[in-house]
Amino acid sequence: MLWALLFMSTRSIGALAVPLAIVLFGGCSESTVPPATVFHPTLIGVAPDLFLGSVPCVEAKGAMRAYVATMFNLEYLADGSPVTEDDVAEGDAVVGATESADGSAVTCEADANPGTTPRAIVGFALPSTGPVECHQSVSVSRVIQGQRFRAEIEGYDRADLVPLAPGVPILVDPATGERVEPLWKFSCGDDCPEIAISYDLRAVGNCKLVEDHSALSPGDPAGVVVTTDAFTGATSCGTESGEIDHFEVSYDESGQSASASGACGDEIELDDVPVRGTLTVDVFAFEAGNPEARWGTTCTAAPVAGLAVPASCTPLHEQGSLVLDPAEALAALGSDCGALTDLPAELRLELVEEAGVELPSKQRPDPRYVDPGTCGQDVRYSNLDSGAVTVRATLSSGPTELSRALCTANIVPAHTTTAHCSLEP
Repeated sequence: MLWALLFMSTRSIGALAVPLAIVLFGGCSESTVPPATVFHPTLIGVAPDLFLGSVPCVEAKGAMRAYVATMFNLEYLADGSPVTEDDVAEGDAVVGATESADGSAVTCEADANPGTTPRAIVGFALPSTGPVECHQSVSVSRVIQGQRFRAEIEGYDRADLVPLAPGVPILVDPATGERVEPLWKFSCGDDCPEIAISYDLRAVGNCKLVEDHSALSPGDPAGVVVTTDAFTGATSCGTESGEIDHFEVSYDESGQSASASGACGDEIELDDVPVRGTLTVDVFAFEAGNPEARWGTTCTAAPVAGLAVPASCTPLHEQGSLVLDPAEALAALGSDCGALTDLPAELRLELVEEAGVELPSKQRPDPRYVDPGTCGQDVRYSNLDSGAVTVRATLSSGPTELSRALCTANIVPAHTTTAHCSLEP
């Protein structure tokens, strides 16, 4: 059999090892089993990195979600007959290198004998793969060593489609059975087909987008969607204390900002977000009747023009962090880091208030001390309850207390807040 389908789950195509235990018996007296040997099957495949280009592959409406790949053996015509020199004259085949669309010569390194060996223009189709998730690579095995292959790829904006029949490049709706047409078509290896190498995996390259029936446009605005259902695990929706009533989401990046709100269970979309790299979105969850957020987290997304891309979020939690700059505390005391060496002196930092409540002396964490070697490093307090927090900064020289400052901030759930210091009254 000329083909067997083998699906690969990694994004990039690399060598694939398949262990085969070869057991040989020379006769009734033979009792030794030879050791297992590792072989690499001969494979031809395609990889999204080589054909997607600007077509987005994300879990968003309108983006590519799956594709079907069909490999074509160019040593044979579409009817399965071997390519001959006569087929070149008839226009069904070419010899070696071809001309690209702009008329320039193309040299095919994969071709065993460029310029001399005829090959079919279309080729003989092997059974189609898929559907395959658009971020995965796929390959076919048991292709013949030394023969050349091209590929055709059809992309869909749905991940639930099923093939009409095994090996057929037609997908149908699983509920209605109706055929669904692809939105994108790619052709790979037309100018430079890939040659099969024994015990190796070769990816067909030289890909181009030949049809695009999607509604995507590079100039369209991008959106980011936060699905709040993902947060209602340990914390449920409701109007009671300890339940989530509504959410607020926002971003502030590179001079652009926006915010939106929605009820617990909603999909909240931020419209017209910047399309450049990864966008970080702040999410806050509120109890009914409480103007202060009780929970928070951050989400990230890679916006794509024309799409509303879902954000990936970490779980909600109630605690945040505080960062305190020792140099700012010393400045509030009319001093600086150099004074710690000159006097000499040390700076004592003590957490005295959390969540708006003064901590009794016995419940306060151990003080932290800043010396000349650590004065340039921020001091971080983690896992603080939301609300007002105060750290007392005391400058001392030996047993003598010189001055004190209060460094305050308002802790926001799931975020890091910077303390600001002033002389204690």
